Amino acid sequence: MADVEPFHVPLRALGDHLAQVKDVLQRIVDPAVEIKLGLDQLETKVVAGIEGKGLETTARNRGRFRIRVAPMVALNDGLWAWLGYQEEWSRSPGGGPPRVFFRSSSVSIFFGFRELDPKPQIFRAEWAGYDFKGGKYRFQGGDAGHPHWQFDALESLYSDEDVGRANELLAILREEAGGSVARDFSPAGLGLLTADVNGIVSSKKVAAIHFASAGHWWRDPMHAHVPRNVMDIRVWLRRTLDYIVQELDRV
Repeated sequence: MADVEPFHVPLRALGDHLAQVKDVLQRIVDPAVEIKLGLDQLETKVVAGIEGKGLETTARNRGRFRIRVAPMVALNDGLWAWLGYQEEWSRSPGGGPPRVFFRSSSVSIFFGFRELDPKPQIFRAEWAGYDFKGGKYRFQGGDAGHPHWQFDALESLYSDEDVGRANELLAILREEAGGSVARDFSPAGLGLLTADVNGIVSSKKVAAIHFASAGHWWRDPMHAHVPRNVMDIRVWLRRTLDYIVQELDRV
């Protein structure tokens, strides 16, 4: 997409926006939970994440830290869908009163039981904005569709250790097969084993695919969009969560 300057928000006004984001999140989680948005003011950016009464922590698929998640939708047999949310704003360059511009918003959904790990990461809805590098603003989502969905369940169900062993075995199988993967005429059981290995390895790659959620390809080829103001962010968040809840009713 073409590089243009993003909209800016006075830092002192960001609290009003985040208070309304908190209200959007509060209405969608278990009523016993009290959502707050904690704010980390770093050197180059400001990061908001959920905290509050009734939340638990779980590990993300990527990253070494744990995040707070809120019980959102009761599924079957005591299982819950859990909500994680993070919003990032970058500090605007230049002088004058402190301002920020939108960098990203991310909704993450996990499945799990209360007071019990693990809670596997199932899917995400994300929206990227801009960064500022080399003296200019740049859309930081690359050529991926934005906003978009990413599906993490396959990756979540295999550990890095499993995938490492699978990669090693796959390399051995390919070497023994002269560079090609074993087929049906392989020794008994080898074809099935190779298929399992391929499945494990491929599952890690599926999580990297960005499934655009705002591409009107029948009208124009654009699949990357950025918010025009804080209202766009809140409307996207509210409607995305409504749709997630609707679809979780099928689980």
